[in-house]
Amino acid sequence: MKNIWRTKEFKQFKERKIKDRCERCGSEEKLGIHHEVPFRDSLEKAKKEVGYYERLEKAMEKAKKEYFNEEAKVTTICKKCHFIEERGLRLCEYCKKKYYNPLFFDSCADCKSKAKEDIEKEMEMIERNEEEFFKRLDLEKQNN
Repeated sequence: MKNIWRTKEFKQFKERKIKDRCERCGSEEKLGIHHEVPFRDSLEKAKKEVGYYERLEKAMEKAKKEYFNEEAKVTTICKKCHFIEERGLRLCEYCKKKYYNPLFFDSCADCKSKAKEDIEKEMEMIERNEEEFFKRLDLEKQNN
């Protein structure tokens, strides 16, 4: 079976789904699409449903049908962002230039202090809302 991304079916699907800029960084160069559910996951699921390897062709067709479904969740993404996405990294939301590992950080190293400030502001807002909530709760108890 030839590579799924080189098929006419994939090229037509891509033409229908692709937008004019990367949804991560805004670039207009070297655009492609990124499926939320990778083809290998669709294929593994289909293999289990149709009887694993003895019916590989049937499983491949079922996986392709799911992968090229118009309801499939895809994003337009440039080649650079796709490369980074496949490695589990994220584009920094502050500078939109560097990447970071979301398992360990909230931003790239250069924007770390900005991210820390935003998190502290968010925590302060949560604490204020929590205080206001308990004040209202106390007032309700007093009035009852």
